[in-house]
Amino acid sequence: MLRWPSQSWIEMPFGADMSEHPPMSPYCSFGFILESLQYNNAFFVRSDIAQGIIPQCAADDAYRVNYKDKSDRSQLFPWNEELEPMLTMTPTEALKYFERRLSTRRGTFELSV
Repeated sequence: MLRWPSQSWIEMPFGADMSEHPPMSPYCSFGFILESLQYNNAFFVRSDIAQGIIPQCAADDAYRVNYKDKSDRSQLFPWNEELEPMLTMTPTEALKYFERRLSTRRGTFELSV
């Protein structure tokens, strides 16, 4: 997770991995369920409205099927090409990758696994 410092104009997680927060908290803590994921867009529905009519989607499955394994993903998101190696990295490897990649901005953010 990449977190900007509180003195920054943005004080929220950026690029949070939903699969690392079962059952997708903080989203579920506000009463939402993951309805679907389409590429890099997550769609949430209030659980009181879903009421079993809309099943909750498993984050890991949604990510794999609706983003990672999409055959046209690289064509639709060419600006993500330099991040492609991360798809096969362990969390620790990804952390080291970002530490190297953001080394000139060290001290302006927090990285954690």
